[in-house]
Order: sequence, then C-alpha cells, then structure tokens
Amino acid sequence: MKESILVLRFDAVTVRYPGSRVSALQDCSLDIRDGEHVALLGLNGSGKTSFLMAAAGLLAHDGTIEVDGIRLADDTLGDVRRRLGFLFSTPEDQLLFPRVLDDVAFSLTRQGVVPEEAQRRSGEMLAAMGVAELSDAAPYELSHGQKMRVALAGALVHQPRLLLLDEPSGALDPPGKRALAGLFAAYPSAMLIATHDLAFAEKCCTRFVLLDAGKVVKVTERLSEVVL
Repeated sequence: MKESILVLRFDAVTVRYPGSRVSALQDCSLDIRDGEHVALLGLNGSGKTSFLMAAAGLLAHDGTIEVDGIRLADDTLGDVRRRLGFLFSTPEDQLLFPRVLDDVAFSLTRQGVVPEEAQRRSGEMLAAMGVAELSDAAPYELSHGQKMRVALAGALVHQPRLLLLDEPSGALDPPGKRALAGLFAAYPSAMLIATHDLAFAEKCCTRFVLLDAGKVVKVTERLSEVVL
C-alpha cells in the first residue's frame, strides 16, 4: 500500500511571543498525513491557537515546520499559504470585502482563477454551508454564526491541502454543529481542528492531540483517553 503524504510536520517547534518569558509552544512535534482529521485539544491558554498560527506562518518559531513537504520560511511563505485554508475563531478577522460572494472568491482570484469561475465555485461553497442566500449581503449584516459559515466557505473554497480551523463549531446551534461535523468527516483535505467541543471532535476527527502549557502531552486515536 502506498504511504500517504505528510502534509504537516512540526519538529521541536517552540514559539515565544515578543516580550514574554514563557513559551507559548515548547518543543512541539506532530505529523499529519493527507486526508487525516486531527483534533487539537486543551484548556484555554494551552497553546492551541498559537499552534495553528505558527503552522500558517503567522508567528515566528524555532524548530522545523513543513507544509506539504515545503519548509516554512520567509522565502516559502507564499507557497505554504497557497496550500492552506485558515479559519480564525473570530470571523471578523478574515471578512474583508463589502460583499460576501467576493470575500469567499478572494482566495481563488488571487490564485489566478478567472472571476466568473471563482464566483461560481464560491456560490456552490456557500450553498454547501447552507448560506447561499447571503451571497449579496454585506458582512456587517450577518449574525456571528453566519459570519463563521462565510469565513469557513472562504477557507474551503480553494480546496487546500491542509485546513487549520480554530473553534469552527463555537458559534453554531446543535443542528449546525451536526451538519458541519458531517461536512468535515467527508471532506478530503487534511484538517487540524482546535476545539473545546469534544462531541464535535469525536464526530469528525480520528486522532486527538492534547496540549498542556504549550506542550504536546498526548497523541491518541481514542478520545476517551483525553482528560481536559
């Protein structure tokens, strides 16, 4: 059987915010393979968001980070980010355009997809997220849950090799969480999902990583072995 491709590798990664004497991440190592869905678990302040931001090149780091075989560095940042989809826990941080459809289409148009095709694919992704009727809306008109769905559509639409998702179920009601878990479970891209929602993680992830005080303390395929 052909071995699956490694899409994310952390090797002894340490992150320290400027001015802080405490590392946000300390000597973290983790491999994620093509199509694998991994939950990143831990209490507030354990380093989950820092882990995602480091993987996206948003934080300086020591150690080695590779995305789809490309080592993350200043001169490779563009190539790495073209292979990523990123969802912030606060969707307002990534909704930039005055119309929803244009916002979702941005990741396609910046990769050279012609506008008509980018908008067609973006409309289909909004429909998959259950918010097709918001295509012509302005982001400020949306509820928090709607903003999260739109931001997620923007992260998914260019079919990235790796999705980095920060609390994607946080603003959703129970039916919305079930629908999103089903979408993720069937989605072919590799995912690293930072979440407090253990029931959600169990529905769409097959491996679970526990962070504590910036360190990877457990990696398991059994959620029952994780104690928060």
